[in-house]
Amino acid sequence: MYGIERGTSPAKLGKGFALYIQLRDDVVNGKFPPGTRLSESSLGREYGVSRTPIREAIARLEHDGLLLQQGAYAGVRSRSAEEIIDIYRIRVILEKAIVRDAASRRREVDLIQLRRAFDAEATMASSTRSGPEASKCRPPLCPMWT
Repeated sequence: MYGIERGTSPAKLGKGFALYIQLRDDVVNGKFPPGTRLSESSLGREYGVSRTPIREAIARLEHDGLLLQQGAYAGVRSRSAEEIIDIYRIRVILEKAIVRDAASRRREVDLIQLRRAFDAEATMASSTRSGPEASKCRPPLCPMWT
Protein backbone atom coordinates (compact mmCIF):
# COMPACT_ATOMS: atom_id res chain seq x y z
CA MET A 1 0.00 0.00 0.00
CA TYR A 2 2.88 2.37 0.71
CA GLY A 3 5.30 1.07 -1.92
CA ILE A 4 6.92 -1.36 0.50
CA GLU A 5 7.67 -4.99 -0.14
CA ARG A 6 5.65 -7.50 1.83
CA GLY A 7 7.50 -8.81 4.88
CA THR A 8 9.65 -5.71 5.36
CA SER A 9 10.21 -5.24 9.08
CA PRO A 10 9.09 -1.93 10.66
CA ALA A 11 12.63 -1.39 11.99
CA LYS A 12 13.93 -1.16 8.41
CA LEU A 13 11.38 1.51 7.50
CA GLY A 14 12.78 4.12 9.85
CA LYS A 15 11.29 6.58 12.28
CA GLY A 16 10.09 8.93 9.55
CA PHE A 17 7.94 6.29 7.88
CA ALA A 18 6.60 4.93 11.17
CA LEU A 19 5.70 8.48 12.21
CA TYR A 20 4.11 9.08 8.80
CA ILE A 21 1.81 6.08 9.31
CA GLN A 22 0.89 7.16 12.86
CA LEU A 23 0.34 10.80 11.94
CA ARG A 24 -1.63 9.84 8.83
CA ASP A 25 -3.90 7.62 10.91
CA ASP A 26 -4.35 10.39 13.47
CA VAL A 27 -5.30 12.93 10.78
CA VAL A 28 -7.66 10.52 8.99
CA ASN A 29 -9.30 9.43 12.26
CA GLY A 30 -9.94 13.03 13.34
CA LYS A 31 -7.41 13.46 16.13
CA PHE A 32 -6.32 16.58 14.22
CA PRO A 33 -9.44 18.01 12.58
CA PRO A 34 -9.34 20.08 9.38
CA GLY A 35 -7.81 23.50 9.95
CA THR A 36 -5.56 22.36 12.80
CA ARG A 37 -2.11 23.95 12.65
CA LEU A 38 0.70 21.51 13.41
CA SER A 39 4.22 22.65 14.26
CA GLU A 40 7.32 20.49 14.07
CA SER A 41 8.10 21.17 17.73
CA SER A 42 4.62 20.29 19.02
CA LEU A 43 4.52 17.11 16.94
CA GLY A 44 8.02 16.21 18.13
CA ARG A 45 6.90 16.51 21.75
CA GLU A 46 3.68 14.60 21.13
CA TYR A 47 5.31 11.69 19.30
CA GLY A 48 8.67 11.73 21.08
CA VAL A 49 10.81 12.17 17.97
CA SER A 50 13.22 14.76 16.57
CA ARG A 51 12.34 17.23 13.83
CA THR A 52 13.87 15.16 11.02
CA PRO A 53 11.25 12.38 11.11
CA ILE A 54 8.58 15.04 11.58
CA ARG A 55 9.71 16.81 8.40
CA GLU A 56 9.73 13.50 6.49
CA ALA A 57 6.22 12.64 7.69
CA ILE A 58 4.88 16.11 6.91
CA ALA A 59 6.38 15.99 3.40
CA ARG A 60 4.70 12.62 2.73
CA LEU A 61 1.37 13.82 4.13
CA GLU A 62 1.56 16.97 2.04
CA HIS A 63 2.20 14.78 -1.02
CA ASP A 64 -0.85 12.68 -0.01
CA GLY A 65 -2.96 15.83 0.11
CA LEU A 66 -3.72 15.59 3.82
CA LEU A 67 -1.58 18.54 4.95
CA LEU A 68 -0.67 21.92 3.48
CA GLN A 69 2.62 23.59 4.39
CA GLN A 70 1.85 27.07 5.75
CA GLY A 71 5.14 28.72 6.66
CA ALA A 72 6.40 27.29 9.93
CA TYR A 73 3.27 25.18 10.31
CA ALA A 74 1.51 22.42 8.45
CA GLY A 75 -2.26 22.71 8.32
CA VAL A 76 -4.67 19.80 8.18
CA ARG A 77 -6.47 20.16 4.88
CA SER A 78 -10.25 20.26 4.70
CA ARG A 79 -12.09 18.50 1.90
CA SER A 80 -14.85 19.92 -0.25
CA ALA A 81 -18.09 18.01 -0.72
CA GLU A 82 -16.99 17.22 -4.30
CA GLU A 83 -13.69 15.73 -3.12
CA ILE A 84 -15.46 13.56 -0.54
CA ILE A 85 -17.90 12.29 -3.18
CA ASP A 86 -15.00 11.54 -5.54
CA ILE A 87 -13.19 9.62 -2.78
CA TYR A 88 -16.25 7.46 -2.16
CA ARG A 89 -16.81 6.86 -5.88
CA ILE A 90 -13.25 5.64 -6.25
CA ARG A 91 -13.58 3.55 -3.11
CA VAL A 92 -16.65 1.80 -4.56
CA ILE A 93 -14.77 1.03 -7.77
CA LEU A 94 -11.76 -0.33 -5.86
CA GLU A 95 -13.89 -2.39 -3.48
CA LYS A 96 -15.77 -3.98 -6.39
CA ALA A 97 -12.47 -4.93 -8.02
CA ILE A 98 -11.13 -6.37 -4.76
CA VAL A 99 -14.28 -8.44 -4.19
CA ARG A 100 -14.26 -9.68 -7.79
CA ASP A 101 -10.61 -10.72 -7.48
CA ALA A 102 -11.15 -12.43 -4.12
CA ALA A 103 -14.19 -14.30 -5.44
CA SER A 104 -12.31 -15.55 -8.48
CA ARG A 105 -9.48 -16.90 -6.30
CA ARG A 106 -11.54 -18.32 -3.45
CA ARG A 107 -11.07 -21.86 -2.20
CA GLU A 108 -13.39 -24.12 -0.23
CA VAL A 109 -11.43 -23.45 2.95
CA ASP A 110 -12.03 -19.71 2.43
CA LEU A 111 -15.78 -20.31 2.37
CA ILE A 112 -15.57 -22.35 5.57
CA GLN A 113 -13.61 -19.60 7.33
CA LEU A 114 -16.03 -16.97 6.06
CA ARG A 115 -18.99 -18.98 7.35
CA ARG A 116 -17.38 -19.34 10.79
CA ALA A 117 -16.62 -15.62 10.97
CA PHE A 118 -20.16 -14.74 9.91
CA ASP A 119 -21.67 -17.15 12.42
CA ALA A 120 -19.53 -15.71 15.22
CA GLU A 121 -20.55 -12.16 14.27
CA ALA A 122 -24.22 -13.14 14.04
CA THR A 123 -24.03 -14.79 17.46
CA MET A 124 -22.54 -11.66 19.01
CA ALA A 125 -25.04 -9.39 17.27
CA SER A 126 -28.06 -11.49 18.21
CA SER A 127 -26.94 -11.67 21.85
CA THR A 128 -27.12 -7.87 22.04
CA ARG A 129 -30.47 -7.62 20.21
CA SER A 130 -33.88 -8.91 21.01
CA GLY A 131 -37.19 -9.14 19.18
CA PRO A 132 -37.55 -8.67 15.41
CA GLU A 133 -34.08 -7.11 15.05
CA ALA A 134 -32.40 -10.35 16.16
CA SER A 135 -33.94 -12.26 13.25
CA LYS A 136 -32.11 -10.00 10.77
CA CYS A 137 -28.76 -11.53 11.81
CA ARG A 138 -28.99 -14.61 9.63
CA PRO A 139 -26.91 -15.67 6.65
CA PRO A 140 -28.42 -14.88 3.26
CA LEU A 141 -30.24 -17.56 1.32
CA CYS A 142 -27.36 -18.86 -0.71
CA PRO A 143 -25.99 -22.39 -1.29
CA MET A 144 -22.72 -21.30 0.27
CA TRP A 145 -24.49 -20.79 3.64
CA THR A 146 -26.53 -23.97 3.72
